Amino acid sequence: MTGIPDDHATTNKAFPFTDKASGGFGDWRDEFNRQEFCNQVGSLLLEHRSPEGIAISIEGEWGSGKSSALAMIKAFLTIHKQDLSSKSSGSLTRIAKFKRWLRRHRRKSPLAHEDCTPILAEFNPWLVGAADHMIQAFMAQIASELGQVNQNAKATEAAQRLIAYAQLLEPLKWIPGAEPWTSIVRGVVDKTGQGVKKVSELHKLNIGKQRDALKKTLLELGRNIIIFIDDIDRLPPAEVFQIVRAIQAVSDLPRCSFVIALDPFYTEKALQTAASFESPGQYLDKIIQLRLFLPQVNKADLELYFEKRLWQAITPLQQDRFRDEQKRLSQIWQLGVKPLIQTPRDVIRIINRFLYIEPKCGTEVCWGDLLGLQTIAIVLPNVFRHIMQNPGAYTGIDMADSYQRGSHQEHVDQFADERATVLKSLPDKTRIQTQRLLEDLFPLLRKYSYDKLGQQEFSKNRRIAANDRLRIALTYDLPSDEVSQADVQSFCCDPASRDNVIRRVIAKDLLDRILDLALQKIDLSTVPDKREFVVFLGTIVEDQQINGRSQGFRSLFYMSTIDKIIRLSEVVLASLGDDGDELSVLSDLVSNPAILSLATHLLARILAKREEGLQQSEIASTKTFIPASENPVLKEWFDTAVNVLRSEAFAEIADKWIIVRILLSLQEGREQIPDLLLPHINSDHRIDAIADIFISNETDSAEGTTVACKNEYLRELGDPGIIRARADSRLSDPLVQANKRLVAIYKSIVQQQKIYVQNAEQEQEWSELSS
Repeated sequence: MTGIPDDHATTNKAFPFTDKASGGFGDWRDEFNRQEFCNQVGSLLLEHRSPEGIAISIEGEWGSGKSSALAMIKAFLTIHKQDLSSKSSGSLTRIAKFKRWLRRHRRKSPLAHEDCTPILAEFNPWLVGAADHMIQAFMAQIASELGQVNQNAKATEAAQRLIAYAQLLEPLKWIPGAEPWTSIVRGVVDKTGQGVKKVSELHKLNIGKQRDALKKTLLELGRNIIIFIDDIDRLPPAEVFQIVRAIQAVSDLPRCSFVIALDPFYTEKALQTAASFESPGQYLDKIIQLRLFLPQVNKADLELYFEKRLWQAITPLQQDRFRDEQKRLSQIWQLGVKPLIQTPRDVIRIINRFLYIEPKCGTEVCWGDLLGLQTIAIVLPNVFRHIMQNPGAYTGIDMADSYQRGSHQEHVDQFADERATVLKSLPDKTRIQTQRLLEDLFPLLRKYSYDKLGQQEFSKNRRIAANDRLRIALTYDLPSDEVSQADVQSFCCDPASRDNVIRRVIAKDLLDRILDLALQKIDLSTVPDKREFVVFLGTIVEDQQINGRSQGFRSLFYMSTIDKIIRLSEVVLASLGDDGDELSVLSDLVSNPAILSLATHLLARILAKREEGLQQSEIASTKTFIPASENPVLKEWFDTAVNVLRSEAFAEIADKWIIVRILLSLQEGREQIPDLLLPHINSDHRIDAIADIFISNETDSAEGTTVACKNEYLRELGDPGIIRARADSRLSDPLVQANKRLVAIYKSIVQQQKIYVQNAEQEQEWSELSS
């Protein structure tokens, strides 16, 4: 697709667009180069002065613009019917040959120039709603137009005779409201006066004589009647047959010509169904003298039509997004969407759907993929239905199975036959084009490996090949368990919006998700305030409101959220450089007591990397004790941690356990830790708050989580006897008894056994505890 046209760059017209027929007046523009074709048809009708009527069909598939063509022909006739000398240049070959045929078959008495202004009538069979009365309604509409010709006695007489003739074809009751079309007749009755009151006697007349009288009146009228008939392809088969019969019944009347819009495939199929015609096409040929297909729409015109409608509706903000995504949008348009769009109606329906969905998820899904998916929904509904029912057959991820086995490619290949069945009913050319579009949208469907990126890469580029982006596109909005791309961007790169974003995310319990997306989608080197961002992450860790949502910090962050925050912080800080000292990036951070938990975790990661032979986690025990004084950053952290432990604020720290472990790895820390912890141990409130630091081992199993507090470890924290006595006294407190985790920790200390958290009464012997 090209860029935004200059004449539409700031236009923002309301949608949805309609596909109503273009009127051909005012500022209307011929966007598919069909005006010349319609002018030639109109010229043919104007120049036809013979009493013999003609029938012309304008044929095309549903939505191809037949109604607009009829409107253009009628507009031409309305403007030029007074000027019969007006002729169009460059006539089509078939129309030129037909004109020559008409000249050879004209009667000896052509119409006088002053009498040949045609009477234009429209008939929409869709409004009748009853196949049994189609012929009568059709004639009543023609009579209505005749009856409205001012100061023309012959027109009035023709209207009377036409109504009478229609009544003779099938007994009718001219009672207002008796049938859907009688309101049409009522206007004719008012204009034609007393003559119509005698219609009730006409059933006694011979149909042939009445028809001859009608013909004579129409000949004497001296004006051609041109009837436009539309929407035949919207009728059920029985009504299609009846409207064709109605045309046949009137077509041999003098002065009556027809311009009929129809879909030949549907019309012939309907005639075959309703009347069991073996050759319905030949039946139409007997009634219609000139069958014309609409000129084929040039793909370039269709593309321009699409672009103009799109630019008319999008906002300036959407225009900016288009500029950012033009490459992908152009790729999907040229290779996938453009070949599948066949008619102007396809364009309108796709644009309406796209413009409805884009404001809801356009920032989450790239425009090209969103457009491709909406094209499938409109043009290939069965394929779209299959994507809705089984998205994993295209992305490689089963949305309903969190423990899917096998690779994404294996999962996609598993449904190859199912996808082939869906595509089997399509014509060969359409099937090939559809397969190409699907492969562009879902690269795992390709037989070669090009562009087969991983889920994270697809998601980062907002491609629907990513499971999370496809979910958004299919739900037309952000799912309840998803975070918007805009919020992720603001969280990382907009300091002013950061706090509001994180509060909204936490309220929806989506903290883990926004951290995942930040790691996947954002170039963290572009974070404008890197140290401030890490500080902000540290305050999230320490936030009491977050901690209060569960039973303690570790049950919320353990091995998941805290690791993501640490990783996010490490990536952001990595771009600052370390000047040869990894610890230098933590300067100023380790001295901030408000983020002590995160700063300690970051410090622990660096210290763990420094220790050779440590193959376990950052909390593994080591016999090598580091002097805090050997590094300014380490000394800075030590002083901050000691000051916090000396105050009641330590009880409010989110992850006290990691702080104690790092203190125990430092020479100065091992010496001071018993004295630092004793005031907290002697306080009922504070010992409960720091109880997690007494856990030397915590494991998960099929039976649940267990905690163990080894004597050797308790000795490092203080006097085991004092700690055990305090734990035993706390077990009688009702507040402790209401907390299963506290009960398990205190029982493990007192009984020197491994205790299940879920059922603290269930004890497991473990000889190592008493060692």
